[in-house]
Amino acid sequence: MNRREWLKLSLAASLSLTASSCSLKRSQPVRIAAHMWPGYEFLYLARSLDVMDPALVRLVETPNATANIRALGSHVVEGACLTLDEVLTALERGIRLSVVCVLDVSMGADALLVPANVESLAGIKGLRIGVEHTATGAVMLDAALKAAGLAPDDIEIVYLSIDEHIQSYHNGLVEALVTYEPVKNQLIKAGMKSIFTSSEIPGNIIDVITVRTDVLNKQREGIREAVQGHFRALERWQADPEKYAGYLAKRLDVPHDEITGLFSDLELPDRMANRQWLGGKQPEIMETARHLGETMLASGLLNTMPDISLLANDSLLD
Repeated sequence: MNRREWLKLSLAASLSLTASSCSLKRSQPVRIAAHMWPGYEFLYLARSLDVMDPALVRLVETPNATANIRALGSHVVEGACLTLDEVLTALERGIRLSVVCVLDVSMGADALLVPANVESLAGIKGLRIGVEHTATGAVMLDAALKAAGLAPDDIEIVYLSIDEHIQSYHNGLVEALVTYEPVKNQLIKAGMKSIFTSSEIPGNIIDVITVRTDVLNKQREGIREAVQGHFRALERWQADPEKYAGYLAKRLDVPHDEITGLFSDLELPDRMANRQWLGGKQPEIMETARHLGETMLASGLLNTMPDISLLANDSLLD
């Protein structure tokens, strides 16, 4: 073999290895982080029903939203299920994100829970109230205080992540909680009662699939599969909720006969509704994001309003 032939073979081998490497890189599944929340469960249902390709999407279970944002920032995952305010928090930290799907709008699933002996909303005065240090918590608590005619100084705020709510209540660290499903249901069974819910402030608390903007084109196929997998599972649930109630009840650790009620406090946007949220010249999500941003600035949860110009992306809904 002469030098020229050897160089040709070496170049061909090198190109083959490079192509294999690129192919391997393209085949890596998009990783989506999600913690326990009813609106996120259709992704897991999609995985269970084999209507979402595991070669394209890998779900990463986490304890709370803080872990999701941390995983996004450290590039452990490419996407996450978050509330819109949590997306704004991540944006301010320099994590460029786009929303590719609106999963749910809370219409009562988030609530202020109080002891059974508190007879009115005004009765929360002087209580130690646990709440996540997020805009969702701030929006809920601010609305409840205004409805009660109280000021923030009239209560004692205790900041807790969602995975701390149940234990903190049982240990007496807090007397009331701003919380959400499935923790809400478990605490009501433990003797608490709902006195104010997100149904009083419709359209303010929404959950989304968000992805790092820099991977939108690189892992477009996987991101699209995650979005479409959610819709496929959602459509099956809506067509026959009883058929899938057992799976969701087990996942969310609630009795089988309570699972339908759990989802009744959520609006679950379909593809058409998602186009209204994310598409057009003035996507609805942009106005909601601006409103949340103002609330977060006023509450000290943001120092500056982050750039939301790339927030809405409806290109993966079809």
